[in-house]
Amino acid sequence: MVEFLPMKLSDLTTSEGKHVVQLAPVQRQGIDIGEDEPYPSINNGIWLIAIDDDMPAAVMLSKFLTRYGPMVQVEIGHLPNELGHAFAKRFLRTIQAQGKSYYRNKAVSFESTEFGGTQETMRVHKLPAVSRNDVVLSKATMAQLDTHIFDFVKCREELKRLGQSGRKGILLHGHPGTGKTHVVHYIAANLPEHTKVLVAGAPPQIIAGSRPGLDTRGDRHRRCRGVLIGSSAVAEPLAAGSVDLSGPPSLQK
Repeated sequence: MVEFLPMKLSDLTTSEGKHVVQLAPVQRQGIDIGEDEPYPSINNGIWLIAIDDDMPAAVMLSKFLTRYGPMVQVEIGHLPNELGHAFAKRFLRTIQAQGKSYYRNKAVSFESTEFGGTQETMRVHKLPAVSRNDVVLSKATMAQLDTHIFDFVKCREELKRLGQSGRKGILLHGHPGTGKTHVVHYIAANLPEHTKVLVAGAPPQIIAGSRPGLDTRGDRHRRCRGVLIGSSAVAEPLAAGSVDLSGPPSLQK
């Protein structure tokens, strides 16, 4: 059964008639996290918890569907005191950190359906492993990739600590068949502990709005493809410049 509204803790005590919440067997949905087996995620559930063995608390998980795709709501009920507030903050931080770890060093995408533009569940992709020896580019172009991607990543945290921007973006441009997608695979495969967000088939103005880190375009009339690469669950753009794969390499700041 598809739910279009989230279930709340108050529904357990205030609902009447046909809207009364009823007990039912646990239902799970397999979520693709890029492993051999999908993660068996519970659709709706409530956990009764004792904080420090004596203070009651409750956690409710509810999945529901919106026009923008499936959503998840987590509601925490606790007594109005410091111990209860601390538990709620710690619980939310824990599940946020755990969620990030599921997609670390993986490639994911968010796709829209043709009907109404609603988004599907995030999909995990397996990108090919591409080594440096598999990339045929000039030494000057490879040096640009090293400087503006790999060397930048090594200094990224120090730059942020000094108040500098931790974001950069690289634009790969050239004629079809010059290896733009292959270079993207090489970069993605050699940035461990980074999340890759693939963007495919979107109009250029939409790509620009999403601030892509790596964008590949054959010509101005083609639809864009790209990939965001970041060190968190929500990818941050990495690098800013231009690398021409069809002629003399150029870099624009």
